[in-house]
Parts: sequence; C-alpha cells; structure tokens
Amino acid sequence: MKVNKANSRRGFSSIMAVIFVALFSMLAISFTAISGINIQVSKNHRDMSAAQAASESGLEFIHYLINDYIANGADKTFDNTVSDDDAVNTFNDLASYLQDKLNGNLLSSYQSIGNVVSFSENGSTGLELLIPEVSVTSSQQVNFSLKFRQYNNDLKSLEVISTGRAGQSHETALSIMNKKAKMLR
Repeated sequence: MKVNKANSRRGFSSIMAVIFVALFSMLAISFTAISGINIQVSKNHRDMSAAQAASESGLEFIHYLINDYIANGADKTFDNTVSDDDAVNTFNDLASYLQDKLNGNLLSSYQSIGNVVSFSENGSTGLELLIPEVSVTSSQQVNFSLKFRQYNNDLKSLEVISTGRAGQSHETALSIMNKKAKMLR
C-alpha cells in the first residue's frame, strides 16, 4: 500500500499548529500571571514608600511642636544645668502641652493623647506618651503615630518613635533628641 506524502504532511502540519497554539497559550497565561505579581509588588512598594513618608512626616511634625514648645512654654533655668527632676518635670510639661495642643484639634473625638505612663521593655524602664494615629491624607489610609520615651537611665534625652502606616505596610523612624538642656535654658 502506498502512502500519499501530501496527506501525511497535512497531518504533520496540523499537529505542529496545535503544538504552537498550546505553547503560545501557555506563554500568554504565564505573562498574565507575571503581570499580576508585578502589580502586587508595585502596590507593596507604593505602600511602603507612603508609610516611610508618613513616618518621616511624623518626626517633622513633632520637631515643629517641640520647637514651638521650647519657644513658648518651656521652663527656663539660667544656670545652664539640668537636674534629673528638671528633666522629668519637662517631660511631663511637654506631655501636657501636647495634650492641650492636639486633643480635640488634630485628633478626632474618639482619639486622644493619653496620660504619661510608665513602661518596661527589654530591661529598660521609663516614662512614655503615645499619640494615636494622625492622618496624613484625607482618605485616612496613610497615617502616623508617635511614641515619646524618657528612659530612667538617661532622663535628659527624649526618644521619639514615629510609625507610618499605609495599607498593610508599616515603617518606623526613630529620633533621639537631647533637647532637655535647651528646653530648660
């Protein structure tokens, strides 16, 4: 029996066409999956950048308020020294100043600055003041919160921790200020 070469080639080209269609379909599905992953990665990057910017905005915001406190409300001493009692009193006065300045003004009615509380973390103790989330954008999806700490082993320094949030991302910025002497001078 003779096999017609033309008929066998038609079958071969049909099989090759099906293989190429399947191959290109798999490539298209792969590209779609990769583009979905790229979209998620870019969203995460955007949220992380926004959270970092919010965190840094929190530090700038609090530097402004502390400088305003120094100019208008800080106790002054004229002997250019600061005792530990002066440092603790200044921390408490700063907390009161921030409560008066922010409660009911920048923070919504369900949020307010609490009182100064004692903390203990990783063997360190001291005083702490928390400022709840302050919105950076009108949609309230990007915000920062602040934490002030005065450690018992270094009463003349003020640690400010600003945590920015955007979506599911959190970024933290830290500032340690030795402005107690300046506030009391």
